[in-house]
Amino acid sequence: MKGDFTRDSFRPEQAYNRVLLQQGRVPLDADWNEAQAIDRHLERTALTDVIGQSGVPLGGSFQLTANNGALTLGKGRLYVDGILCENPVDYEIPGSAAYLAGNWFVYLEVTERHITALEDPEIREKALGGVDTATGVKTHWEVKAVSYGDVTPTCEVAFAALPGPTTARLAARAKRPDDVEACTVTPGARFRRLENQLYRVEVHQTGDLANATFKWSRDNGTVAALATVDAERRIAVSDIGRDAFLTFQSGGWIELTDEARDATRQPGEFFWVSRIEGNVLILDPNQPGVVAANFGPGLRARRWDSKGPVKFIADDDDFMRLEDGVGVKITGDDFRSGDYWLIPARTIDSDVWWPKVGADPAALPPHGVQVHYAPLGIVFAAGIVDCRNEFVPLNQVKSLYYLGGDGQSYVETGNPIVATTKPTVGVSRGEHPVANAVVQWTLGNDSGVVASATTVTNVDGITRADWTLHPSTSTQTLTAQLLDSSFQPTHLPITFTASIAPPSVGGGCCHTVGIGGEFATIDAALDRLLELGRLDICLCLLPGEHVVDGISISGKKGGADLNSLSIHGHLGGSFVRSTKPWVLTQLRALVLKDIYGVIGGSRFAIGISGCFEVRIENCTLIGVVDEAREPIILAGMVGDFLIRDSLILCATPKDKPEGNPIAGDGNIRAGFGDIRAGKVDFSAAGSGGDAVAALNQDPEAFAASFSKLKKAERRLKFLETSGFLAANRFEMSPNRRAALGQITEVLREGTVSASRLEGPFARLAEDNLVGYKIGLGIALVLLDAAGAHRIEDNSFGGIVGLYGMPGETRLDINHAGNVSEVWEENQDLILKPGGVRHFHHNETYGLFLSEEITNDQSNFWSETKSNKPSTTPEPIYANVHVSDNSFVAFGMELFGTLVTVESNTFLTNLPERYYAMVALTYRSAFTGNVSFMPQRWKIVAMPTPGFENPGYAEAGNLNLFF
Repeated sequence: MKGDFTRDSFRPEQAYNRVLLQQGRVPLDADWNEAQAIDRHLERTALTDVIGQSGVPLGGSFQLTANNGALTLGKGRLYVDGILCENPVDYEIPGSAAYLAGNWFVYLEVTERHITALEDPEIREKALGGVDTATGVKTHWEVKAVSYGDVTPTCEVAFAALPGPTTARLAARAKRPDDVEACTVTPGARFRRLENQLYRVEVHQTGDLANATFKWSRDNGTVAALATVDAERRIAVSDIGRDAFLTFQSGGWIELTDEARDATRQPGEFFWVSRIEGNVLILDPNQPGVVAANFGPGLRARRWDSKGPVKFIADDDDFMRLEDGVGVKITGDDFRSGDYWLIPARTIDSDVWWPKVGADPAALPPHGVQVHYAPLGIVFAAGIVDCRNEFVPLNQVKSLYYLGGDGQSYVETGNPIVATTKPTVGVSRGEHPVANAVVQWTLGNDSGVVASATTVTNVDGITRADWTLHPSTSTQTLTAQLLDSSFQPTHLPITFTASIAPPSVGGGCCHTVGIGGEFATIDAALDRLLELGRLDICLCLLPGEHVVDGISISGKKGGADLNSLSIHGHLGGSFVRSTKPWVLTQLRALVLKDIYGVIGGSRFAIGISGCFEVRIENCTLIGVVDEAREPIILAGMVGDFLIRDSLILCATPKDKPEGNPIAGDGNIRAGFGDIRAGKVDFSAAGSGGDAVAALNQDPEAFAASFSKLKKAERRLKFLETSGFLAANRFEMSPNRRAALGQITEVLREGTVSASRLEGPFARLAEDNLVGYKIGLGIALVLLDAAGAHRIEDNSFGGIVGLYGMPGETRLDINHAGNVSEVWEENQDLILKPGGVRHFHHNETYGLFLSEEITNDQSNFWSETKSNKPSTTPEPIYANVHVSDNSFVAFGMELFGTLVTVESNTFLTNLPERYYAMVALTYRSAFTGNVSFMPQRWKIVAMPTPGFENPGYAEAGNLNLFF
């Protein structure tokens, strides 16, 4: 502000809120101006706090629209940093036609412009003879744009890229730090002029410190007048000056500028005045003259006391001398034309009035010009993105409030569940309810149905949603969103949640795990819930992949019993990848349900011990163990044990040589090899291998190759590919399995397009086969007969073992007789009441006894007798029921007091000396079984010598042998 001011005394950090004049005191312009500055600061701060950094009233204020190939700016009001900008009429933005052909960020640049009588003659009062009185400050705004080339930015990114605050800093002094006594004045120190001055240091040419130029005036640049160019070196001015000091001077510098340059803070041109004739300034004949065409309307001349525009050159201890002891130190690297500092200098103390940090003058940012920005829009070929921040008047602000219905919980019933407490919201303006407000209700994924997608509030400002929950989704959401009069979302939404727990979860409430759940990972959930001392833990795994570094849980922790652990998948969509085995011990209840898991281990994949009740249902479990003889599930001292509707597969790492769980007999291993090469084939080299060789091509090449095939050949390729997928689905990651499924579906339709194959091919390229191979192994081992064990409707990709790990010795003709003698010797222990085993509707490779039972040299029975009775487990099952099973590789070995074997199928091909079925029992019955074994021995029941065994007599009449 180039005005005749005493000083600019307003400092926001002083936190003044008023200026009070006193009677009989000298009135100063600085006090009056400071009072106005305080009011302006309070007003703009309040407006910014209410409106934000920038904002427009809801509607079309300052809105960009495209009309006739150009941009139009809408009339209205805009606030930026509390400054009011007004546009009285819609107007076309000059040069805006180019914006519509590219990507442009359009914004408003706002500054304050100091207006004197030179810019506005009506400031002068005619009644006083047109003397110069006060000045004014005008809000100046200008529409500007930044090109982004081929990139379409977001409003936030483009606005953040606009220039920030300048780094320019200036420190001013007259007294030097070493000038402490009046009698020891340092040469050149102290302000030595006879008049009080207000120095102005202003940036002339934009640039960094090495290239920017500066100009200064001891009178704040107030010596100025309107000008006309009457000749190349003659400039007529409207006023030569007020007195001998505030006047243009011969041998001084002037700057010529005009209205356009002044409004946009562009520098003018400097000229040297050699002499003055009346009101005419005669320029130096040895320097270039004035080119009138370089200037527009409003030409004016201004006196500067610097020697034209100068660069900063330190000549006094990092300071540059201006005149009469006044020096400045300028730092920074971002100097912008028009920025300025005001330095009051006073004769009374021969110093400048400047803040200090300790003994040194403070380095301050420019006093002006402050530049403010407001986003308007992103303009590109397809349209305009509105970047304005709209607000509504306070008396029109409506708020959405939660009134009830969140956090409901139900038990899964299989049928849709109507929410007993309806989600309820309210709309009000402060304490006044708003009737007929529109609320939109949005359901989350698989979150049931809502009776109406929109509802309106009643006279009390309240509305509710009729919500019917999905019958089995564990966590469901319903979001309420207030709509404005244009049915556009306004206000923050309110989200209601409801949960449905499985009917039996082993105790406790279910906690969701996964993306969007209560816990991100299984490890985090278990660690936190155990830390909280929860005695019943139930985890519901949300759809997606869950990676866990093994699980080790014991019911004994810190002296307290952990009652139960339940881990549920989500409708088959929960994939668990565990790098280490699961060890689960001493639980009253353990439930694993709806889980697709790949679990690594060394001795076993899942180890269960000392649990009262265990349930494994509807799970697909692939155990990746180091050796084929290591079981996938190993369970001991389990009370009620149920495994149902599950698939248990045995796998080993691909870098491990493939072993065999059946050791000791080459013929058995050879027989298993024949089976793998024939009907049951889990390898990746099956008939579909050729069908997927073309998947190494790109989508276009694959589609072109397929289109050349005849209809029958296309059908064959579909069958080969689907067969490959079916045979190898368990050796594929879920991502690869899904991609091949998509490709198979495309092939089935008979017409292949490259566009439909791009997605699946991309997924194949980034996801290869997993690092394990499916093979024959030991799927399940029960170590004892301590409880009621029910195994039904499962498919075991391996062997099931009883009473421990299957060993090298099988119950062939020789061993069966020897073990029968051991039976007779230990009847008192064997006939001790044991558990019950049901083995129904399963598919398995074989059912084998442990090495301790089949080896007649084992010390198993003598060691069992030597144990104390209280710790002796039931050695064998009291009842064994085996029915409706399919044995696809080996036979069956049973050991139990009472045994029933019926309606089983044996698809085996073993050496003749082995049996399809062999049982050591007190009493047994074999009925309705079918064997396709070529060997002579089908069923052998070895009774205890001296006891009648009716099962052996029935076997010859009621079973079929081929």
